[in-house]
Amino acid sequence: TAGFPIGWGARGGPGGPPPPPPPHDWITSASQALAYAIVAASSVIDFEAAVIDGWMPLAVRRRLVGAVIEAIGRIDGEGLRLPGVREGTVGIHARALGGASLPLSERFLISSTTISRSF
Repeated sequence: TAGFPIGWGARGGPGGPPPPPPPHDWITSASQALAYAIVAASSVIDFEAAVIDGWMPLAVRRRLVGAVIEAIGRIDGEGLRLPGVREGTVGIHARALGGASLPLSERFLISSTTISRSF
């Protein structure tokens, strides 16, 4: 996508070189989109927090979270219980951990189809 900071790789992690600063317009557009998605989702379900995480340098994630919090403050959320916005801590390993949890969830958690069959 245009304006997306490429070449992040593992940069910005502990002991690595500092990440290049992302373009201001990328942070702005990403934070506005995430803010609208969070507010829209909170109009349908109540949830405690929106966690922003992923394969990005820590400084970029921190700036993005701050920009999302500011963007949510500019959206009319009257009548909604808006969730908090927090930084995640899993980072680069989020995709692998999420994928690894799927077989465990399938095996050991109650599925929604099980609940609906009991009625």
